[in-house]
Amino acid sequence: MRPRLAAAALLIAACRFEPEAYPPPIQRGEPGLATRPFRHFIAMNDPDAARYFVRDVSPALENGVWRWSGERPTFRFVLRRIEGLRFTLDFSIAGAVLAETGPQTVSIFVNGRLLGRARYAEHGEQRFERAVDPSWLKAGEDTIVTAQIEPVWVSPDGTRLGVILIRAGFVD
Repeated sequence: MRPRLAAAALLIAACRFEPEAYPPPIQRGEPGLATRPFRHFIAMNDPDAARYFVRDVSPALENGVWRWSGERPTFRFVLRRIEGLRFTLDFSIAGAVLAETGPQTVSIFVNGRLLGRARYAEHGEQRFERAVDPSWLKAGEDTIVTAQIEPVWVSPDGTRLGVILIRAGFVD
């Protein structure tokens, strides 16, 4: 009888229950985010702001409102209409950066064309705004806007910081 009990115990121990295998659920971001149409204007704290960043915009949102730029922050917009638009960039110049670099020049390029250039010698919030020639734009296609910041502050580890970005885009 003992050998039978030992064999039965061994059989039971060898059997184990494994749950059915299921594939992991599909990973999704915010509903509709990927299919949401591009807007003419974004704030750096918009939930989908990163969709508009091409380069040199920090992925880190600071104080829930702004992001650091690098030397050439570049944005992508898809415009539904092109007549009567002005490009606006709201930003701030950090006093500590200004103390190190001196006045900063911001040059704005729309689809590779120089829209304008301005020099800023005061720290704090600034606005660059200029009318855009509609012949530079195409409705329904990518519009690439680049801000060239000169000079930028270079940290000891080589990080290049330009200005503090708040909002950017096209307005009436």
